[in-house]
Amino acid sequence: MKRITVSGVLLALGLLSLSALAQTAEIARFKQINGAVWIERGEDRIAAAVGMGLVVGDRVVTGKDGRAGLSFADNSRISLAPRSQITVSDFAFDATTHEGRFETRLQRGKMAVVSGK
Repeated sequence: MKRITVSGVLLALGLLSLSALAQTAEIARFKQINGAVWIERGEDRIAAAVGMGLVVGDRVVTGKDGRAGLSFADNSRISLAPRSQITVSDFAFDATTHEGRFETRLQRGKMAVVSGK
């Protein structure tokens, strides 16, 4: 029979908390919004505003008159045209080593990208 220690349980809970925190860490901010722009986060639909942050898994949607400008933690920038939709599937950036991952999917519309570090 395997013994479970209190320290083992606390370590496991701490690792789960770090994993959840990484999922909700802010990866980008809206720098510009014109017209209808919103974020779909899980079951929620949130009206986007300048300064609002994005997390991994967010979908950004622009309406027929919507445009958005986003700046990411690695200094990448994305501009979205009207009737566009992107999902940020994966993002990680180490500011010290400048290593990371960035996966964004354009489901519809047009976007312009300036890569960062």
